[in-house]
Amino acid sequence: MPATFTSPSMLRDFVLDTASQLRGTGCDEAIELLESAANYVTVSGWEWLGEVAAAATSVRDGYQVSADILERLTQILEAATSQRPYG
Repeated sequence: MPATFTSPSMLRDFVLDTASQLRGTGCDEAIELLESAANYVTVSGWEWLGEVAAAATSVRDGYQVSADILERLTQILEAATSQRPYG
């Protein structure tokens, strides 16, 4: 079921929660990519979404993750590349 994010903070929390779920899997660099993107500070919200999309794509394509994490990465990527990411 696709996630619906109603605000940037809700998407940010989802990205950080996804990174948290990777703890203990040996994917430390993937965790760092997601956390760094979630905490990226910029004047433009679109630029931030680009960072989030790039991190989700890197983790999806570069790491072996569970189906649950893969689904979360897909939801993040869909929201971050959407014309209307918040609702």
